[in-house]
Amino acid sequence: MIIDRINVFKCWILIRESRVTAIVKHNGDIYRALLRNTGKLQDLIYPGSQVLCSFKSSGRTSINIVGVIVNDEAVLVDTYIQMKMFEKACSIGLIPWLKECTIRNREVKVKGGRIDYRIECNGVEGFLELKSAVLFKDGYAMYPDTPSKRGLKHILLLRDLRKEGYRAIIAFIVAHPKAEAFKPYVEVDKRIGYELKEAIKTGVEVYAVKMYLKLDGTIVIEDPNVRCEII
Repeated sequence: MIIDRINVFKCWILIRESRVTAIVKHNGDIYRALLRNTGKLQDLIYPGSQVLCSFKSSGRTSINIVGVIVNDEAVLVDTYIQMKMFEKACSIGLIPWLKECTIRNREVKVKGGRIDYRIECNGVEGFLELKSAVLFKDGYAMYPDTPSKRGLKHILLLRDLRKEGYRAIIAFIVAHPKAEAFKPYVEVDKRIGYELKEAIKTGVEVYAVKMYLKLDGTIVIEDPNVRCEII
């Protein structure tokens, strides 16, 4: 289902300048672009890769890198847009496992950590953390693409919150249009895979939402409940 549309234009990556910036070329002009995704993205962001960008009104960079073109579609790499589209999908009832829920707060401080959302589901309080899965391999979208202490901390925190009686959810945004399922990338971070499996045993819920970008800037939610393979 089409969830929204943003204005985008094609650019070419010249240099991956840092984890969050790249030098890009558009119509002969050179720009410093912001990449709102802290993953390595080595299979997506490299010299010569073609990306979808949007202009931004302020800051040290003049454009954002929104997506990375893969054939006739694009990987939605911008985690800010991922979050906004997820929130919109929740508000209009597109996420079946959250239909009875309302997002109450964002960026919530709890037990010495921070979780993306505090939710309420039929009077039951809960917490939800959103993660971006853009790495693609053998039909799977995977997370993380680099060892993640922050991701591990979130899993452990949600496990503890579940033990205290809260509803606890980890939702992965499957942002690659070719992905058919999600699984943790244990080859790069075995601890994430193990703790995710252990968290499920305590009642933490794990879901995946397939969301990607068309070349015209259309954002599509193809499947709000993609298969998760956690073994």
